[in-house]
Amino acid sequence: MISQGNLTLIDDTGKVQLVQIQSSGVQLHSDIPVLMHYGFSSNPHPGAQAVFATVGDNRQNSVVVAVGDTRYRIVQTAGEVCIHDDLGQQVRLTRGGIVINAGSNPLTINASGGCNFNGSMTMTGTLTAANIFTGSVDLLNHVHNGVQSGAANTGGPHG
Repeated sequence: MISQGNLTLIDDTGKVQLVQIQSSGVQLHSDIPVLMHYGFSSNPHPGAQAVFATVGDNRQNSVVVAVGDTRYRIVQTAGEVCIHDDLGQQVRLTRGGIVINAGSNPLTINASGGCNFNGSMTMTGTLTAANIFTGSVDLLNHVHNGVQSGAANTGGPHG
């Protein structure tokens, strides 16, 4: 049997997320495990909508197969994909490219193996870095040739 209802309680402390669902106005179903897609997990707010399946007539054999929340739904163009939360943070695969929106929160990239950008980069705002290299030139530790006192220009930097 397939049923739907609204989440009233969410327990996300164990290996399997368990929820309580209110369906048919007053009927409560407790400790129902949520089946999540591999690689994705979420912790929905109470009030989110859930679809759950019951094996046979035993409600003790139920599993949540889908959770959505129309309060935070993102309207998209056909074919687009969006991972998002209730704060407006998004990773969107749009027709025009990939858009990451961190909302008012900072965006942190942890990459102990480094981070490579292939292509041009445009930035607005301030760049703060310990040091910057362009080609073989070290911004903090490079020297110039042709240095003369007075108002003359120096030669180009040497790496």
